[in-house]
Amino acid sequence: NKSMNRLVHIISYLLFLIYIFPIFMVILFSFSEGHAVVSGKISLETFTVDNYAKLFTQMRSFKPYLVSLIYSGLAAVGVVVYSLIIARLIHKKNNKLAKFYEYSSLIPWLLPATLIALGMMITYDSPRPILLGQVLIGSPIIMVLAYIIVKIPFSFRMLRAAFFSIDDSLEEAAKTMGASTFYTFRKVIFPILLPSAMAIGAIVFNSLLTDYDLSVFLYHPLLEPLGIVIMKSTDVEADLNAKAMIYVYSVTLMIISGIIVYYTYGREKKAPR
Repeated sequence: NKSMNRLVHIISYLLFLIYIFPIFMVILFSFSEGHAVVSGKISLETFTVDNYAKLFTQMRSFKPYLVSLIYSGLAAVGVVVYSLIIARLIHKKNNKLAKFYEYSSLIPWLLPATLIALGMMITYDSPRPILLGQVLIGSPIIMVLAYIIVKIPFSFRMLRAAFFSIDDSLEEAAKTMGASTFYTFRKVIFPILLPSAMAIGAIVFNSLLTDYDLSVFLYHPLLEPLGIVIMKSTDVEADLNAKAMIYVYSVTLMIISGIIVYYTYGREKKAPR
């Protein structure tokens, strides 16, 4: 139906403009001076690249980025490794211990992030035997652990589905040829799971870059992550430069997230020669 075809195309392009307009405005404001951002009046006279220069030349501006990248990277690797181990255990053994791990891995889905953060603060503010007498409160370790905990349910469910999609005959064939269990996992199973693991790690990494709910309770005073810095910059008492840097952080976050997603599973594979 030509009329319906035109109508659907018009609606689609209209929705595209609605979606893309906020992104365009964020990019535009990132090249504007602080007073222009606050007043909302953009012109060629207020155009500047000083905001981006400040991000990459001043350690004070770049440090929150570096901190968030390290926190998110460690948490993404940690949660993928943990989920691989648990999913492997459940895939191979259907006993009570495996069921315990399976259901306990879903507990963070039932609890809000703020409750998890408060629980970790109350639990690890004094020496505990499980941590060999160490205190985690106020240390960078507690942030990484909290990030891993909140992302376990999603990562575990995705990797568990990936495990059950693997043909068992591959592993049986490897064992028949004399391969050990670890060698079989490393050479046969893991290469099949690697694309899924990388995609899950990328999603976890991107989602943690601007986390605020956990970070506001657990971050180290000298290691402020990006979510805390952005939230502070939105305060009415924040200076103009800080308000302008919010848009710079947002644009660079979009670029980083886009690059990670592209190189993880969005890139087309070239045909072999």
